[in-house]
Amino acid sequence: MTDLGGHQTGQFDGAMRLLESSADAIKIALLDGVIYIKGKNKIHLTMTDKYKKRNIMSALFLKEFLRSL
Repeated sequence: MTDLGGHQTGQFDGAMRLLESSADAIKIALLDGVIYIKGKNKIHLTMTDKYKKRNIMSALFLKEFLRSL
């Protein structure tokens, strides 16, 4: 994600639906870009509040996460 807005919000919402799915798997949302910039935008607030205990991370941390399993 390079900017906040309509299409990016749709992508974020799709990733969150995956995290909420009933799939019997370890669910991970790999998100990169402006969503990690602290602010009062909807995506950042949702990620750091509602989904703060979910596996949401930058792709840069995926290898470390997988090794921790």
